[in-house]
Amino acid sequence: MRILIAGAGIGGLSTALCCLALGHQVTILEQSPRLSEIGAGIQLPPNAMRVFDKLGLAGKLQQYSAKPAALTARMGISGRRLFRIPLEQGNAPRWHAPYLHIHRADYIQVLFNAVTQHTDAKLELATCVSSYKNLANGVSVSCTNARKYDADVLVAADGIHSNIRKQMHGRSNPHFSGNIAWRAVAPVEMLGANVPENNACVWMGKGRHAVTYRLRCGELANFVGVVERNTRQTESWSTQGERSEALEDFRGWHSCVTSILENAPQLHRWGLFDRAPLTGWTNQRVALLGDAAH
Repeated sequence: MRILIAGAGIGGLSTALCCLALGHQVTILEQSPRLSEIGAGIQLPPNAMRVFDKLGLAGKLQQYSAKPAALTARMGISGRRLFRIPLEQGNAPRWHAPYLHIHRADYIQVLFNAVTQHTDAKLELATCVSSYKNLANGVSVSCTNARKYDADVLVAADGIHSNIRKQMHGRSNPHFSGNIAWRAVAPVEMLGANVPENNACVWMGKGRHAVTYRLRCGELANFVGVVERNTRQTESWSTQGERSEALEDFRGWHSCVTSILENAPQLHRWGLFDRAPLTGWTNQRVALLGDAAH
């Protein structure tokens, strides 16, 4: 089959690789002029790694990842440990795959390199799908640059602001959840003695919590923090935040948390929003995937 995929993010590229492995022809339409990934870390659990093992990418992903020793929870201010669950990463028969943490930029690059090695794959940058039309034997899409493409199937992996979802279900009204998220990554060498352990650790406190873990074979420390906030925020993944505001949100917290905020080259902050569940993810030969299905 000829498969069109709107969006070259994690979902779009992963879908492309699975379709290519089945012998289909894939064209990916990406609205950005170049591939880049804002943000920080993402967790790759064993069920995902088993898929990538079948695609021949497990080894490559491990080269860029950190392998946590345990899942832990601590109090945000005192650092008192509440529990520790060893992951027993050396116990291969348990999961048949590792549990990893990887930087999103590295993740995207591994997937992109794998896609571009396929002769049945095409990637069109600076090409944003604006609308689609189901045909008797396929689907046609129109793009904002006036290009048109035909295929047997269209997969919409074009993100939370998906044009394809808007056509399928109409415009949605996101509701602010009352929470904001902070993201930061700092080199471990800059943290001195205040380096979080090589664990996936949840830090808990009143009206806020945070998660820390390592990236890039332990060279980077990743931070995600969620804070209750009354005022409405912007729904954007790329909004940069002020360091002073982040430190105020986590004032008095353990130094393993605040040291990342103090030393991260950039801090990103955005509001967390809810949407009403969609009534469906498909329309004839068109399917929504990932954030586009939210």
